[in-house]
Amino acid sequence: MSGVVLVMVVSGLDQAEQLLLGGQLPCPHCEGLLRPFGDGRTRIVRGLGSGRLTVTPRRAGCAGCGRTQILLPTALTVRRADSTEVIGNALVAKAQGAGVRSVAARLRPT
Repeated sequence: MSGVVLVMVVSGLDQAEQLLLGGQLPCPHCEGLLRPFGDGRTRIVRGLGSGRLTVTPRRAGCAGCGRTQILLPTALTVRRADSTEVIGNALVAKAQGAGVRSVAARLRPT
């Protein structure tokens, strides 16, 4: 599995952290439990307007299958520089008939 990043989306990082530390977060690939395994790479993600989110996702490892996971909050999307809020607003604007340039101008930092 070299070079493959496995990601789990979690609704709340605090709750996921508590489950992880308590040994109660199940591995999605086997019957094992995930344990803390350090942190992922810190990244800066664009929010609405001039907002920026700085996030260091938690990494978890499974003793059963040996796989590691990145615990990604729902505010982020895998391999995207924009938050889910920005992406959602762009999709809504496009569905309402806005063109790509006007959507980009609408979401551009002020």
